[in-house]
Amino acid sequence: MSNIEVKVALNDNTFSKLINKTQDKTLTLGQDYQVNKNTLTLFGNYLETLPPSVYSLGIYLHDAGVEEPFVKIIKTTLTLNTRENKKE
Repeated sequence: MSNIEVKVALNDNTFSKLINKTQDKTLTLGQDYQVNKNTLTLFGNYLETLPPSVYSLGIYLHDAGVEEPFVKIIKTTLTLNTRENKKE
């Protein structure tokens, strides 16, 4: 599966962590995703581990030394259908 890039508005804040809220799992920077300036990249190898479903991700940022939820991606969903990627 290909990587997915998402533009995020950091507004001079610094990135803290990314959580798969659906599975209550903190993703690992460098293994599951990367952040470069205003682009969040979800790696294909992480996406392949997800069963077909709809997932909600939480992006957390540091603002003036305080960690707080910045964007909780609820209306934007990632839907995976593994059957479309299978070769028969």
